Amino acid sequence: MGTTRSTRTDHRYAGRSRTYGNRRLDRALRGGGDLGALMAGGHAVVVVDRRYGWRLAGAGVRATFRACRRLSWRYRTQLAPLLILAAMWVIGTAAHSATHPVPTVLLLGAVVGGVLWRAVRRRLDRPAERRYALACGAAAYGWLLAAAAYGTGRPMPALLWLGGCALAMPWWWHHRIRGVPATGTRLEEMWAERVAAAGRALPGSSLLDVRGVRNGVTATIALPPGERSTEHAVTATPLITSAFEKPIGSVLIEQTPDGIASRARLLVLERNPLHAVQPWTGPSLDRATGVAPVGVYADGGTALFRFWTPESGASHTLVAGTTGSGKSRFLDEVLAEATRSGLIVPWLIDPQHGQSLPRWIDHVDWAALGTERGMRALVAAQRIMHARSRYLARVEWTDDRGRTMRGRPGFDPTPEMPLLLIVLEEAHELLKLAKAVTIVEAIGKMGRKTGIGVVLVTQLPSVAELGGSMTIRSMLTSGNVVVFRTADRVTSNMAFSGALPVDPSALPREFPGGQPSSGLGYLLGPSARTVPMRAYYVEDPYHWASTAPQLPLDELSIQAAGGNYARRHEAEPDMDDAEDAPPPAHAPAPAPGSRPGGTAADAVLAALADAGETARAALITATGYSPRAVTDALAALTESGRIVKTGHGRYALAPPGDPDTTAA
Repeated sequence: MGTTRSTRTDHRYAGRSRTYGNRRLDRALRGGGDLGALMAGGHAVVVVDRRYGWRLAGAGVRATFRACRRLSWRYRTQLAPLLILAAMWVIGTAAHSATHPVPTVLLLGAVVGGVLWRAVRRRLDRPAERRYALACGAAAYGWLLAAAAYGTGRPMPALLWLGGCALAMPWWWHHRIRGVPATGTRLEEMWAERVAAAGRALPGSSLLDVRGVRNGVTATIALPPGERSTEHAVTATPLITSAFEKPIGSVLIEQTPDGIASRARLLVLERNPLHAVQPWTGPSLDRATGVAPVGVYADGGTALFRFWTPESGASHTLVAGTTGSGKSRFLDEVLAEATRSGLIVPWLIDPQHGQSLPRWIDHVDWAALGTERGMRALVAAQRIMHARSRYLARVEWTDDRGRTMRGRPGFDPTPEMPLLLIVLEEAHELLKLAKAVTIVEAIGKMGRKTGIGVVLVTQLPSVAELGGSMTIRSMLTSGNVVVFRTADRVTSNMAFSGALPVDPSALPREFPGGQPSSGLGYLLGPSARTVPMRAYYVEDPYHWASTAPQLPLDELSIQAAGGNYARRHEAEPDMDDAEDAPPPAHAPAPAPGSRPGGTAADAVLAALADAGETARAALITATGYSPRAVTDALAALTESGRIVKTGHGRYALAPPGDPDTTAA
């Protein structure tokens, strides 16, 4: 037995107590005194250090406090109803002491209730959740009114605690503490054997804080610092899924909320809620932030989509995915949110004549169907952009300090000047034209500050599908990127500029039960998680399209858009049909060197508008004019600046200059 040296030391035995100093303690041990005899006889001796007694007591109190704080934070969700009831007791007591108790509660209850409802409404996805929230709010409001009028004496405490606990039962059941499922009891053992061992997917890693959740088991992956990062864990998801012998999509790995690079969050699902269709319950765009929920993650989190950024401007969007992946249904949701917002005017451009979104053709401000009409809409949008830019650069407004300012650096949509949202379906078809690429690039650079957003929809999020323009891809990836299942392998740099290390081509075509996986994809936007989300499904898009209120463009934009916008609803033939139509019965004979469609220069401009950058030989064939007539027309148009020479014998329409110039 070792000895303990201290300034004052007690030993207690047989109900008696004696005090020893350092020297007396040493002598007692050496001389075999009372203490030595007790020790030699095998008696237990308790040595207490008085000098550190208070320190030990303080350490115990601090440890108890830390444990209580840790447990209360861990179970904060379960404790929330009790805290609310306690707060109601305090508020009711204070309100009864007020000069005018009932009017005070009426006013404060209406204000606080409205603020809370606005804050939580977006998170209540199901009608049952909203009804439960309204019932709890009404009960709390009624008790506070009664407490303000009659005080908090009997029987008010019983009504508060018994009624409050009864109303909290659904909350406690929904957020009950679940144990680790039977299938997850060996999670750490399986991880150590199949994932963390040498030569496996993540050697040297371990699992922390393993616990059961609603649909499975969650844990924190601890990676070897300096050897592995969160990205390594995310890219190893298929191997880890194989290690747990789970179907694809049942193991989700992403970064932790604190963003530590040597950690990752693991979720092993016993039942994947994304296998079921996620119904869209109605518009829920937050007009203060420009953000709307558009889908759900497997852990119940909400996938968010941004229409605009406050005090900045419109957000551009790229939507990609193969046939049947859910692009059109996602656009139904975007258009439904836009038309119900009261702040957004949507235009629909579809080179395939509206086949992708037929229910919206007659219910948006402008449905430009076909290549030629799509070009007219893009030209009109560019003219609106320049007109708004000139106006916003000089407009006077008053800031929050009451100062008169001139010029706005950003854009916030209002009913008087709404956001113009251009949905460009099958964008790869229209972006084959050099002029379309030029206009979309210009809108990408300037449209944000003038309230013009572009939603480009294509099969594959590659530069080739975007007209070969790195500018377009850069502008899109800075906003929302929604990629559903793709037919070909997509690198993270191609789709998300490296922000999400995922491959959308690995998403399943069907779930294990045979259900289609339409709407399953990845979202980079306000919510940028590396796990799949499933977009909400709009069950009846025609209802939302046909009953949507028609918000008009502002007068400035209407004037800038010009005659093409004024004639947008007229049933006029497309350019190709007009060229094939027979001439009038009594048409005069064409002059030498011209055609019924106009001069050679007109024919060259029309051919370039259709095909984009074109060689001289192809223009001769397309226009039907002689080589000399086409050559002279090219020279005249180049000199006037209406076209540019892009290479040896190749020409394209000149980039738009003055926005007031009428498009050819």
